[in-house]
Amino acid sequence: MYGIICEALMIKFLYFLTNHTTMKTPWIIAAALLITVSCAKEKSTPIENPQVRMGYTQSGNWPYGFWTSAILDNQGSLPVKSVGFCVATHSMPDLSDKVYFSSIDTFTATIDSLSPHTQYYMRAFVSNSENTFFSEEITGATSSFYALNITATKIDVEIMDSISFQSRSWAAQSGVVGADSPTDGLANTSKIPGSSQNSAAKYCASLTVDGHSDWYLPSDKELYSIVQNSNQLRLASNATSLWSSTESDENQAISYSLKTFSPELRDKTEMSHFICIRHKD
Repeated sequence: MYGIICEALMIKFLYFLTNHTTMKTPWIIAAALLITVSCAKEKSTPIENPQVRMGYTQSGNWPYGFWTSAILDNQGSLPVKSVGFCVATHSMPDLSDKVYFSSIDTFTATIDSLSPHTQYYMRAFVSNSENTFFSEEITGATSSFYALNITATKIDVEIMDSISFQSRSWAAQSGVVGADSPTDGLANTSKIPGSSQNSAAKYCASLTVDGHSDWYLPSDKELYSIVQNSNQLRLASNATSLWSSTESDENQAISYSLKTFSPELRDKTEMSHFICIRHKD
């Protein structure tokens, strides 16, 4: 850009010398050569591009929200307009994907609102008035579960993402099984008969996710505390109630309505949605 301006000024200057001064031709030629060399020098000076690379990012399984950083090794010749991170479920994400802007002073961001059990790709970027420049790409998969801490009732658990869960019965058949604890869902789960195909409790007990195999169907009291925070749960869109692992009698067990947020009795062989939890490490 500077070179174009320089050449325009040179033409105007030579026009002035030719038409408004008494300078001899050699001097006019010398002046033209001096300006030409000056302009050529400016035109040959390359614009230095910024250089950015990823800094620290949690590797392996990414939780639903995590902190990341980037390092700006060189800001380049032109002023930086914006920096941040591009995230997508496909390789080589750019500004048309999900963007998390940052400050050039810190160049960090909290990456959140991601889907569970999904492979993501991320690159840092730097934009100036001319272009956008990207770092190398990193990738990671989000976890299949999330943490829920309810301090008031001392519930500190991790909950399996249940968006894709199909409804299941409490047990394959009626009968008292001794799963009557209002507080110990792990003990209840071990007593409920059936298989992972027809029993919600056995489905939880059969799970092994990210190295954890201690999942269980929450008890009456555990589920009550969790349902009070149902806006934080990730459930199937058509879920209207959730099984607890606490039985009432030989025919019924306790579930919780997601409409009234209160317990209700259902036949053990009825189908209902459910969640699987484990104690947080």
